[in-house]
Amino acid sequence: MRIAELTLHARADRLERIEAELRRRLRPSCAEMPDDQFQELVQRMAALQLKYELRGADSNH
Repeated sequence: MRIAELTLHARADRLERIEAELRRRLRPSCAEMPDDQFQELVQRMAALQLKYELRGADSNH
């Protein structure tokens, strides 16, 4: 199954996993950033990563 064909649940799950990984990797570098700003940053970055993963999957098929 292509990534673009994933169900909404599967996309949400993937987005959560991307966010968790970004939080783990970025928090040490952003230790001074307030939690709300950090969470907003992570959410934007995760959304972009998922967008490009989906776009890349479409172009590979």
